[in-house]
Amino acid sequence: VPQDATGAPRFQNMVEGFFRPPTETQGWPAIHQDMQSLGLQPMEAPAAAPRPGSPQLMQRLDQIQRHAAQGDGQGGKQGGTPGEAQGAGLASEQNQLFALGEQLRAEQISQLERVAVDVVGMLFELILADKSIPPALRRQIGRLQVPFLKAALMTPDMLRQTEHPARQLVNRMGSAAVALDPETPAGKSVEAEITRIVNRVLAEFTDDISVFSDCLVELERYLVEDLPKIDTKVSSSAEALEAVEQSETPAQAPLTVPAWLANFRIDRRVAEFIVRVWLPVLEVEHLQHVDEDNYMGVYRELLPDLIWSAQEKRSAEERSALMTMLPRLVRSLRSGMTLLQMPEKEVREALDELVPVHALLLRPGTPISAYAQMSLDEMRHHFSLLTIGVETKAPIAAETEKIEAELAKRHVDVELDLEREETPTFESDADWLTHMQVGTCVERWTDAGYKLARLNWISKRKTLYMFMAEEKAMPVVYSASSLIKALREGSICLLETAPVFERAVETLLSGARSLETAGETT
Repeated sequence: VPQDATGAPRFQNMVEGFFRPPTETQGWPAIHQDMQSLGLQPMEAPAAAPRPGSPQLMQRLDQIQRHAAQGDGQGGKQGGTPGEAQGAGLASEQNQLFALGEQLRAEQISQLERVAVDVVGMLFELILADKSIPPALRRQIGRLQVPFLKAALMTPDMLRQTEHPARQLVNRMGSAAVALDPETPAGKSVEAEITRIVNRVLAEFTDDISVFSDCLVELERYLVEDLPKIDTKVSSSAEALEAVEQSETPAQAPLTVPAWLANFRIDRRVAEFIVRVWLPVLEVEHLQHVDEDNYMGVYRELLPDLIWSAQEKRSAEERSALMTMLPRLVRSLRSGMTLLQMPEKEVREALDELVPVHALLLRPGTPISAYAQMSLDEMRHHFSLLTIGVETKAPIAAETEKIEAELAKRHVDVELDLEREETPTFESDADWLTHMQVGTCVERWTDAGYKLARLNWISKRKTLYMFMAEEKAMPVVYSASSLIKALREGSICLLETAPVFERAVETLLSGARSLETAGETT
């Protein structure tokens, strides 16, 4: 672990500063204060530049990224010139950042940048050594180390943001790759998709973070829609189960707009999107961070922007602000909807409902009413003080008899565990299911002991979950209640204690604290 001349405690404090929760301090002022408290020369925040990294460092990172984009992560090359390869001097499948830190002279890089290079380098060193992920897929994820560092330099508090799209992308790739057999059709397909996404990031990322969000959406769409089609047993079983679930789908309940939303005069289509789509997103986000004190949530913070975007625009300045906001807003809405694992078709349909609303508001000469409305800043402040309760109702589960009849009619063999007994409910039940994403690997108890199985499909209403054991001929389907029971009693165990990036962060922090303890005892 790199140490500066002042010893381990300083390094430990700085590492923890990079991961301090955003509620304590924010952005460049916080990091500036961290460095001053440690007696280091702080790096000033950029006035308006989108790329705060020093020119020498950013140019070097761009050069390494171009070289990595020409490789395939397997030691091969896709193109490029020998001069570029020699100039980069680093293998894309190895930890490039430690070597980079050694190559850069002190005058070429600030102290904060050097710490950032070391911290991100150590995180990827831990990811590259994570034995739960097959080596070929570790190498692919490792190719993101330079784009990840560039993103961290552009967003100084990025490592404090658990919802940052670059961090989410690494985690989602890691979860889909855990214990994956690269020789199976599914393994080859997942590796090809991860490779494609990594290549896109390397080719396209300059200073627009949205490429990570776009790639996260693409990966989620692949896992939810394409991966189940690779195994015919999974796809045929899923078709039968979807047919039963769809036949029992009740008519959509009348829209009930909560009081806090009814006070805003916005188009009903936007209100319906908020109630039927965005509030469930906020519920999942809350469950994922239920143990974090004072966590507001990035998608919760998007709510005032969404409502403001649907208000009347009473000046050219407001219309211009809306025009500037829309691309970011749409990307963020897409990213949030991945938490619901919605099929791409449904995502497009939901977003398409918002298009005519915003198109009308952007049109000059639209009639304006006289009622008072908040500015964007006022609305953000209003929502920062507002407590929003999200009430969720369990979807109606398909009847076991109908499922069995449909499977028999289609000659599909599936092992069913569809317990319908009334069991005690706990606050943690919904949290259990938030960890269940397509591609998640688990250990499942069988007559022969615990065996690996992978979650290959989830029904649209999230009442049915299909697992495929590596060596078993037929899929295993659980109802939501039976899956919760299996997780509670331990007959199904998550293979990951935390996503790969979070595991690396915790290991790094533990190591830094150990260094401090060792320093105090010597």
